[in-house]
Amino acid sequence: MASITDTFHIDTVVADVEEAMAEISALTRMTRHSLQSLDRDRLLDGEAASTSVRSTYPVQDTVQLELANGTKGSF
Repeated sequence: MASITDTFHIDTVVADVEEAMAEISALTRMTRHSLQSLDRDRLLDGEAASTSVRSTYPVQDTVQLELANGTKGSF
């Protein structure tokens, strides 16, 4: 059986990462790092596809609440 430890990282996929950043920052008073982008090509349903993921993490906090959004097949 897996040993469950303290939570460190929570990944949350959102429809609009800028809107989520604004809402969560206002509620929690967390400062977030600037958005990071990861663009790559991969196979999706047997076809070549370009995917893009944008994400951000809080500057302070022990639990890293990542906010991310991306194109179909990015995750």
